[in-house]
Amino acid sequence: MFVSGRSITTPTGLLCFWNFDGNLNNFTSTSGIAASLNSGGVNNCRLSAYSNDNTTGAYNSSFQSHSTVINRAASPNPFPGSYYCSYPFGTIPDNNPTGLQDTLVIQGISGYVTSLELFLSIQHSYVGDLIVTLRAPSGVERNIIVTNGGGGKNVLTFFSDNFSYMPTDNAYLPPWGFLKTVSQLNSFNTSAQGDWILTCKDNAASDVGILQGWGIKFTTATGVNPVSGTVPDRYSLEQNYPNPFNPSTSIKFGIKKDGFVSLKIYDLTGREVAALVNGTMKAGSYSIDWNASGLSSGVYFYKLEAGEFTDVKRMALVK
Repeated sequence: MFVSGRSITTPTGLLCFWNFDGNLNNFTSTSGIAASLNSGGVNNCRLSAYSNDNTTGAYNSSFQSHSTVINRAASPNPFPGSYYCSYPFGTIPDNNPTGLQDTLVIQGISGYVTSLELFLSIQHSYVGDLIVTLRAPSGVERNIIVTNGGGGKNVLTFFSDNFSYMPTDNAYLPPWGFLKTVSQLNSFNTSAQGDWILTCKDNAASDVGILQGWGIKFTTATGVNPVSGTVPDRYSLEQNYPNPFNPSTSIKFGIKKDGFVSLKIYDLTGREVAALVNGTMKAGSYSIDWNASGLSSGVYFYKLEAGEFTDVKRMALVK
C-alpha cells in the first residue's frame, strides 16, 4: 500500500507523485502533517497524512488506514458529494464546559432524516479530552465522541451508523477514518431543514485544539401517506415508481393488520442505507416517498417486514 518513490523513475504522463520516505513521512514544514500535496497556489484539494500515521507493515488489528483526502474549503470542491460543510477553523477553549459551537443552516431539503453521515476534522494533541455532540433542528442531541481516543492526536473521521468500529475500540486509534458514533445518528427523528449545531468541548487542561471543519449529508423520506381508507385483505409490496429514479421515488405497500412494520433500503453489499419505516402501524394501504440524493448511482433493494410477511424488491438509482 505504501512505497517510497525516491528510487523510481517518474513515468511519462504521471500527474501526481507523492514521495514518501521510509517512515511514510514526506518533507514538509507544516507541523502535525507528514505530507502535503496541492495543485497550485490555491489549495483546492489537499492530500495529507498526520504524523502519527507512520506505522509500516501488513494490515492488521493494530494498523488501520486513515481517511486522508480532505477539502480545504475552496472551489472546485473535491469533497465527497452531497455533504453540507462548514470550515470555522475555530479554537476549542481549553478545559471549558461551554466549548465551541458551530452551526450549519440547512435549507431546501424536504422530508425527515432517515440516514445521516458526519465528517469531522479537529486538530488536537490529546483527543481523549474531547466531548463532541451534534444537535438537530428538533433539539435532539447525540454524542459523537465522549473522551474517547486516549492520548491519540487529531480527528479526521467519517461517522455513520453503518461503519464497523466504535471510538471505544482500542485497536483503532485517532485520527480514525470510519467510525460509528457513541450515540446512533439515524435516531434524530427530525426534519433536515434548520440549524444543525456541532459542539466541541475540551474536558481537561493543557491541550488546545482547533475545529478545522465538519459536514453532514442526509438521506430523507417525505413521510408515509395513506392512499385509501380501505384495509387490504393481504400484505403487499409494490414496485417503486419511477424506476430507475433520480433522486426520488415512491414505494407503495399494504398492511392487513395493526403491528410492527419495517421498510428498509439496502445496497448491493447488504449494508442498510435507510430505514423508511421502523415501528408500529395501523392496517391500511400506504405510500412513502424516498429521496436518495445522499447516495451514489447503483442498484438498491427495499425490504418490507410485517407480521409473518417479508418481501424484497430491486430498484436502480441513476444520476
